[in-house]
Amino acid sequence: MVALTLATLFGFGFMLGSFVFMTGGAQEAINLERSTWLPWVSQAVWLVAGLFAFRFSVRRFIETNKSEQENAK
Repeated sequence: MVALTLATLFGFGFMLGSFVFMTGGAQEAINLERSTWLPWVSQAVWLVAGLFAFRFSVRRFIETNKSEQENAK
């Protein structure tokens, strides 16, 4: 779950950084660090990624174990 969340955050940062650097250059990337909206967006992405990672983990491990236990009966 942690690895999936971190991979999502890395992907978000990589895409955002690539887009900003290609469109605005180095000065725009420096201005992005000073922006007030970036921490809020990164927290929102972290929340969504965490929820989906948790959902994936529950479906993958807990629901799989329940079906295996029912088959063992």
